[in-house]
Amino acid sequence: MKHIQKSPEPRELNTWKQVQLQNAPENYHYKYLQNPEKRLVHQSLLTEQGYICCYCCNEIDRDSSHIEHLEPQSQTDADLSLDYNNIRLFVTWYAIPPSK
Repeated sequence: MKHIQKSPEPRELNTWKQVQLQNAPENYHYKYLQNPEKRLVHQSLLTEQGYICCYCCNEIDRDSSHIEHLEPQSQTDADLSLDYNNIRLFVTWYAIPPSK
């Protein structure tokens, strides 16, 4: 796994989390994060990782990558599910060229 020097979380994610906690605490979980905030988080991760998958180090872009949690959402609380330090981008399985 490639070491990723994490940056501060995007301002939009921080704002979204604050709004959810104030107005709809029952929606304070990653599964409720939608666009445009989710798209901005994805772009921030691409930039932070240098457009490289942190597992296989293949080049990635918006269409060939997806957000994954290092600590699975199913095994974490809401805070960790939204913790920017717990998420990375990985190449999607269908974007990997078949071996010959």
